[in-house]
Amino acid sequence: MFSLLSLLKSFFTHIVDFIYPRICNHCQSTIDTSHKIFCSACLQSLSLVNKQGRCSRCLVYLEDDFSIYCETCALKPHYFTELAATFEYQGLAKTLWREIQSPGGEEWIETAASFMVMQMIQLGYPIPDLVIPVPVNKKGLLFSKKSIKQLLAEKIATNLGCKYVDPLYAVSYFSQKGKNRLERMQLSSDMFTWRKRVSFCGKKILIVDDMMVSAATMHAVADKVQEGLPMQIYGISFCVQI
Repeated sequence: MFSLLSLLKSFFTHIVDFIYPRICNHCQSTIDTSHKIFCSACLQSLSLVNKQGRCSRCLVYLEDDFSIYCETCALKPHYFTELAATFEYQGLAKTLWREIQSPGGEEWIETAASFMVMQMIQLGYPIPDLVIPVPVNKKGLLFSKKSIKQLLAEKIATNLGCKYVDPLYAVSYFSQKGKNRLERMQLSSDMFTWRKRVSFCGKKILIVDDMMVSAATMHAVADKVQEGLPMQIYGISFCVQI
């Protein structure tokens, strides 16, 4: 009986795939199997961000091969041991980002978080003691009253087997949208305050964001986290848009 049901299921699956072929979510070409969501060509085009030649604080491209920081970041203190992004905001990564933003996009969170962990492993990040999301405004909340940042941080913590905490919140509504780079960099850690006090002392902290443009928000959060005297602060974002 089981074999017959399996055969029927396989038969109807092939019929449905024939009538309604699976389409690549990025390039819209036909995929030869129902178990994929992107075609092989699109998957092969997906590559992790290479930090070489970029400012180590905001990931913009440097003008020479000798500098470590861009001119803007060289003038400001920072507390990150390392800050990185997983993908450039283009091509297939851009499509993944849009899928996450769309209704029902929570099903893509696990995929995005897995790529982020892959980038952390490639860069030699240690396993953090605590994983925290970048705080958001209530207007930024989507699925189940949680933000993309929170969902990504939760999933990364689960994948790494470490603790997730959400200790900060924004004291008022803020948006970096429409601001130029210098305006974005003015964001202060005073924009965030403690929802609950968590012991950071002597611990490795991972801050998770979904999108970086100037990395100003990440640095403002790191400035706030530094108040707890952690041993190291790392940052990871799903995408970076320069």
